[in-house]
Amino acid sequence: MRYKKLLIFILIFFFAINTSYFWAGNLGIWTIPVFLLLGLLYLMFVVFLLRHIYYVVKEHFRDKQRVFTVIFSILVLLSILFYPTGLLDFEAFSGKDILIAQQEGAANCMTVLKLKENGEFIEKSFCFGINEIKGRYSIKNDTVYFEEVDFGRDDKKYYQYAVIKKSDVKNSEYIGNFVRYKNEADSVGNELLIVKYELNEGNCFIDSTKIPYNGIANDTYNPVEQKKQIVLVLPPYDMIANAGISPNIQKYLETEISKDTFLLVMKFPYKQLINIPYNNVFDKKYCEPILEKVKPDFIIMSKLDHVLRTGRMPDDQWNLRIRIYNTQTGVQVNSKIEIDNATDLVIRNTLTKNSAILTNEIITASNMHNHIE
Repeated sequence: MRYKKLLIFILIFFFAINTSYFWAGNLGIWTIPVFLLLGLLYLMFVVFLLRHIYYVVKEHFRDKQRVFTVIFSILVLLSILFYPTGLLDFEAFSGKDILIAQQEGAANCMTVLKLKENGEFIEKSFCFGINEIKGRYSIKNDTVYFEEVDFGRDDKKYYQYAVIKKSDVKNSEYIGNFVRYKNEADSVGNELLIVKYELNEGNCFIDSTKIPYNGIANDTYNPVEQKKQIVLVLPPYDMIANAGISPNIQKYLETEISKDTFLLVMKFPYKQLINIPYNNVFDKKYCEPILEKVKPDFIIMSKLDHVLRTGRMPDDQWNLRIRIYNTQTGVQVNSKIEIDNATDLVIRNTLTKNSAILTNEIITASNMHNHIE
């Protein structure tokens, strides 16, 4: 057959594309060069196809071998165009996804972790390449333990366990947080955002206030007697907020407070607070106009001081102070969490590490003695 070599090359190309599920995760930094090469080969095959189509028409379809080659090439190239990861979804063979958590990092890098129905987990990191880690997991209450981990090309270690924290924030695009820890001494963890959660009754949570979070027990209040408390987090008091270089303290605080099962973070009521001054508020006496429009149980205020300006936001440093205002009792307290001379990343990690302290302070705000009148 005159076009045997072309057909063999197209078949090899088709096989490589349709088996990429098994080898793409091991390429590491070579992922982009390899897929660029595959894209270039695809364009070359398209050019060859157009050339043969021209001759088929010119020869009035007399060359049957060329006609077969054209039809076969069209079918293969169209299948790759519409199914660039292959005709078969091999990942689906490992079972249904019962939990999906993800996080986007710098430069649009993305980490996606999936817990499968059959007890397997798959984590893929997309950052100038693809890195894949597989293994098995087991669930006890709200803790996921990773076992039999098959490390990726560039990995030597993986997390020992993760804690699932479901969120009570209404209208949130995320269901909760999936915080992974390297070991018991890891007090910061690495957080992913849960976008799908379908664990069955056998794997559901027990009362999360009775489960240590980052090793910090949080059983100060009775989960049966305690009703949900509504929390409103104000934008920070920040004299350079309009410059757009400050840490997103409001978001950080909302994220950490929402991890507590018995605190309900209010979606910020921009419409209700039109023409109401809510920026640069760091004292309860300035909260009265806000309380005329909305009725939270607690208002969380914060103050950012820019203490070091380097010209690069990740290297700039701030001081952070937090105040908690119990609107029912009128008590205002300073949080014990005080952060000095810290970068954006350090501030976020510190708030994550001390989230249990912050939520306990909110619940017990009315009983604290260091209140400010």
